[in-house]
Amino acid sequence: MSDRSDLGIRSEVPRTDIWAQPFLPPQARGSGDDDDMDADFGPLLAGVGRALTQLFGLAVTVAADRPLPRAAEAPRVDPALASLLATVRLGGDPARSPASAGGVVMARQAGAIAAAADAAAAQYWPRECRLAGFDLAVTIVGVAAAPLAGLTAAPLHVLAPPRPAPLVPVPLAVLAAEIMALPVRVRVELASDTAMVAMLLPLRIGRVLPINPRPDMPLLLGDHRIGTATITPLPDGRQQALITALAVQPGHAATRGDC
Repeated sequence: MSDRSDLGIRSEVPRTDIWAQPFLPPQARGSGDDDDMDADFGPLLAGVGRALTQLFGLAVTVAADRPLPRAAEAPRVDPALASLLATVRLGGDPARSPASAGGVVMARQAGAIAAAADAAAAQYWPRECRLAGFDLAVTIVGVAAAPLAGLTAAPLHVLAPPRPAPLVPVPLAVLAAEIMALPVRVRVELASDTAMVAMLLPLRIGRVLPINPRPDMPLLLGDHRIGTATITPLPDGRQQALITALAVQPGHAATRGDC
């Protein structure tokens, strides 16, 4: 029996390269933007499901997919979905949809599916999400024959709606110049009086109504009284107003029956 113990105590720092590194699948990891982790895709899934249900005329359920990285040439719409939509639109039996997925007809059906999904995405895409697109798994309820036989769900890639261009602040000098160039209608109230109805009747062309000039003629901008003015005649027959006081009174013309 040996006096030597096989139990050893090591004080050095353990190696870190032997530990498993944390891993998140691409769909969960997103695009590197932490905001994508908190994005709520529930309304998007429900919206795309309603759009495809209306398009196919069949019950459609949509769930989030976790595909492998997409190739640049990969189709957005699974050929089986395009073939099924063509069958439905031509009045065929969805359970006997052909497996062929080529030609112009299938391309048009795939385009219709993609357009319906993108329209729903434009309405329900999460604002905080920065992904360029989202992969969905589409299931046609009650259809399990070709071409969907053996498929749990058919993949569909929906594109993020284009983001609006950021607003560029207008320089104050430019904004001030635009405001100063804004045309407004200014008028002067020459006369105002209160008359009994009997004084106005009978109304006819040529009847003279007695009115008294206003001593302080209001200067009006729209429905707002902005001050008072006096009228000065010009040699060419026109008249000009000379501002004598400024006092803004909102809604002056709208609350009084002055003429």
